[in-house]
Amino acid sequence: MLGRVGTVLLLLTSLIACSPGDESAPPTKPAKKKVSGMKSPEHAVLVYLKLSDEKMGSEQERNECHALEDRLERSIKAKQAGELDGDEFGEGFCTLYIYGPDADALFNAVESDLRAAPLLAGSYAIKRYGPATDPKARETKVVLR
Repeated sequence: MLGRVGTVLLLLTSLIACSPGDESAPPTKPAKKKVSGMKSPEHAVLVYLKLSDEKMGSEQERNECHALEDRLERSIKAKQAGELDGDEFGEGFCTLYIYGPDADALFNAVESDLRAAPLLAGSYAIKRYGPATDPKARETKVVLR
């Protein structure tokens, strides 16, 4: 059917396909996601911006939150402190999620923008010193208004 030549070619093809490759090459590791070339972003600053109602706030408030978010993102990048990961609206707050290797450096990068913003009373930030998966990670609350 295949003949000797066909059988030999099939066998060689199978051997090549199953060979482990160059064993002298170092094993490759999956790339880790880095934030602006920094070490792993284990800390966080969670900013809770109080809205005028107990739901999602007005359209104007949401637009103001997005504008503030843009300013914070620029400040974080300028100080190479981490990254702003996004926002969430609901239950009377706009929550901003900021991550990096040092919660104090993150907060210092955004504090002047937050203090200059026309925030409602009840707005605050949480500085978390450790990963979200660590229930013992220290947290500090900072009242903004």
